[in-house]
Amino acid sequence: MKYYTTFALALTAVTLVAAQIGCQSNQKNNLAYSGQLRTPAFQMDGKDWNEYGGIRTADRMGEKYSPLEEINKGNVKRLKKLWVYNTGEKDMPGPKSLEVTPIYHNGKLFGCTIFNKVFALDADTGVPVWERNPNVRKSDKVWAYKCRGVSIWKDSQASGGLCSTRIFSNTIDGRILAFDSETGKSCPDFIERDRDANGQPVVGAAAGEVSPWINVMSPHPSKADRLAHIRKEKDHPFRDEYYITSAPLIFKDLVIVGGGITDNGRVDATAGA
Repeated sequence: MKYYTTFALALTAVTLVAAQIGCQSNQKNNLAYSGQLRTPAFQMDGKDWNEYGGIRTADRMGEKYSPLEEINKGNVKRLKKLWVYNTGEKDMPGPKSLEVTPIYHNGKLFGCTIFNKVFALDADTGVPVWERNPNVRKSDKVWAYKCRGVSIWKDSQASGGLCSTRIFSNTIDGRILAFDSETGKSCPDFIERDRDANGQPVVGAAAGEVSPWINVMSPHPSKADRLAHIRKEKDHPFRDEYYITSAPLIFKDLVIVGGGITDNGRVDATAGA
């Protein structure tokens, strides 16, 4: 028998409960949609939860719905706790809440913690395969620290190797991170586009991350000033007005993010566009 998993969230821990119930679905998923063939990163067959919003089928997207029927009102009482993963962020100060919905791929659960530590866990044992801490900025301007999820993307042009399958995560301090799904290593080609006169990444730009917070500052930095913002103004006085909490949306080869803006901070606050 196979394990079917569900998740329960506490403030500092991800808890897995499972019952020995088969997880084969009798519903056939058709990826044809409105006459066009959809091409998600992975074939959604009803077994894997590869997207934050749930399994993608012809008529369901982002509904947090699974077509699996083996767990129901008659047998849900058989679910038992198997393991607990502690995030280690219990004693950190400030308002916070653990709201992550992990995704599943290739035997691993991927998610993020209150302060944006990204983790990959062995789905059977809960043992961390890798963890990466982006060391987010702490600020009293952030009304609540949280991270709701991560996203996965597969490079259709790659035959394997580092970052051929990537985990994307947002941070509360307005960054987007990219990690190799198997090792957790930062993706070296995911980096700020701005370069210096020698074609090298600007000082302070790290491999494996980009900084959308720069684009929403008010007053908005002109293209000529963009390098200065990356190099010298990591402590921009309005840096913490923009923050991202929800999982990135992957559409084809695009990473799409939203974000939040602090209310009532100043008259000329950034609009967030």
